[in-house]
Amino acid sequence: MKRTKDKAQKEKELTWLFAFQEKCPDCPRSIPDQPIPLAPDLIFSETSLGIEVTEYLLGQGKDGSHSRRLESVGGRIVRDTQLEYERNINHCL
Repeated sequence: MKRTKDKAQKEKELTWLFAFQEKCPDCPRSIPDQPIPLAPDLIFSETSLGIEVTEYLLGQGKDGSHSRRLESVGGRIVRDTQLEYERNINHCL
């Protein structure tokens, strides 16, 4: 089952790449390698260019996924905290 799912995912990634190639003349035209995971989804070996295909889920809203919103909020909290700290101390982090 997993192998079938992996193959289907690889085919889907190639489909998206081909659609991108049609729209972007700067994209390499060769067929890329598709290495096993923990590497980019597609690699153009002649240019050492790796591409990661990301699928955004429908219905996640205009602000993106819940995880991305939490990441943004966390970053904002850290920045605000750093600024407040630096206002009250004579040196910067």
